[in-house]
Amino acid sequence: MAAWFIEFTGLGLVTAAETLTLTISPDTQFAYAETLFQDRDFRTAEVEFKRFIHFFPGDPRILEARFKTGLALFHQERFHEAARQFNDIIINDNELSFSFTKEAFFMQSKAFRQMGNLAYAQVVLQNFLHLTDDPDLRDRILLDLAGLHINASRQPGTNELDMALAFLKKMSSNGLLDDQRNELIHRILAVRSMPGKIRFWLAFSPSFPGGISLHRPHQGCGCGFFFECRARSGCLESL
Repeated sequence: MAAWFIEFTGLGLVTAAETLTLTISPDTQFAYAETLFQDRDFRTAEVEFKRFIHFFPGDPRILEARFKTGLALFHQERFHEAARQFNDIIINDNELSFSFTKEAFFMQSKAFRQMGNLAYAQVVLQNFLHLTDDPDLRDRILLDLAGLHINASRQPGTNELDMALAFLKKMSSNGLLDDQRNELIHRILAVRSMPGKIRFWLAFSPSFPGGISLHRPHQGCGCGFFFECRARSGCLESL
């Protein structure tokens, strides 16, 4: 097994017996980076995952380390760097051979969304949709695409909502996300039937990936539909 050796010789002349050698194995380094990540020390986790990649390039966990480097960047709100990291994973696995590549598509789209670039976020997911035949993955992609169009809508009844509904209706009728699909369709149709002066917004629920909930905004908020992280929206203080 490959290992990373560091010699500490101190100052001045030393004998071989006085030389301290610290051996770090791939398992030790990966576990250390993972512990930092789980402890939400994302800056240090990023450094340690990059160190793992540098010193153990042949380890089978390299792709996971690269993906978690991207996640660490994302959690630091370094969204541009995160998008590039996820892109590197995507372009090196055209066959979608690894689960981390598939998740990289979703995360790159989220990074673009956080940067306010909804067009790029949609392109990433549209490309992914063309590459996969997996029905569960396609449902996740379609749900996210619907959410991006909802986020782009500023008034109920606009074309963006029509496109969101079109994506939702393409989802499997008996898939894993069927309940979310049906609930969101019902809520969008309900909103569209209300007077135009009534404002609502939509947001991803932080409790589960892809979950969507409909809420009433602050009185006088004036916002339309938003598909954002709750922690980053100014309309969420009442929740």
